[in-house]
Amino acid sequence: MTGLVLLPGEVEGRSGELLLVVRVIALEKEEGSVPKRKTHKGLAKRVKVTATGKLLRRRAGKAHLLSKKGHRQRRRLSADKELTGGQAKMVRRQLGR
Repeated sequence: MTGLVLLPGEVEGRSGELLLVVRVIALEKEEGSVPKRKTHKGLAKRVKVTATGKLLRRRAGKAHLLSKKGHRQRRRLSADKELTGGQAKMVRRQLGR
């Protein structure tokens, strides 16, 4: 565990009055502990994790210039796509799962 600890104490001053002092002690990091992974926030906003653990993402090509695309293509692009294989492994690691 790392961090700082403040220890209050009292010390007698030169003229006899009591002085309040604080000692700061730094705690050392434990040996062999692995640093915590941070969630990749940009990826977390683009990927949804289902209740069963599947990863879903949006399909590209549905943002603009839709008038030249057919109804069937636009409907197909509306469906979410599941991430599998190496992509899913990489995304899970970046999401901290």
